[in-house]
Amino acid sequence: MRLVVLAAPLLTYALAVGLGGNGFVAAFVCGIVYHLRRGSRTELDVELTDDAGFVLAAGMWFVFGAVAMVGLSDGVDWRIALFVLVALTVARVIPIGLAMAGSGLPARQVLALGWLRPRGTSTIVFALIAFNTLPEGTVANLTLTVAVLVVLGSIVLHTVGVPVTIAGRDRRAHRRAAAERATTGDASSGQ
Repeated sequence: MRLVVLAAPLLTYALAVGLGGNGFVAAFVCGIVYHLRRGSRTELDVELTDDAGFVLAAGMWFVFGAVAMVGLSDGVDWRIALFVLVALTVARVIPIGLAMAGSGLPARQVLALGWLRPRGTSTIVFALIAFNTLPEGTVANLTLTVAVLVVLGSIVLHTVGVPVTIAGRDRRAHRRAAAERATTGDASSGQ
């Protein structure tokens, strides 16, 4: 069964592409159908797929390193850098804020969701598809450069942003606990 689970999305993808369809959508639908048929018994079936996915992800990051060198070899125009900065900040936070409106979450948590949302694997995959599909030239190179900068920027923001966010959350929790202890201590001493 584990081999079937590993082979099914690959065969579905290949068949869909061979017929002129979208391989990603076909593999996605294949996963849905598999889960509907197998139900909760799928956990053991996907162990081999998880291992293969890990190896493929490591290979993808290796390829990304090589592609990053190609994408950044001509340097980076300041307008591209500005676009990437906006894409990694404002363009990430606003959609999450709109999607979470009315959820009842505090603004600080919504901001953290938008700020720390990962961006990497899918960006790399779709950028490589676009690069290979677009006619060779400026547009393909620009797409690759922007994708490389978005992923690298996201890695930097997560490397810096996650510890800073967690440290801030911990400081606020400690202050609240200290304030509660002080309030509880004042109340008990007054009795």
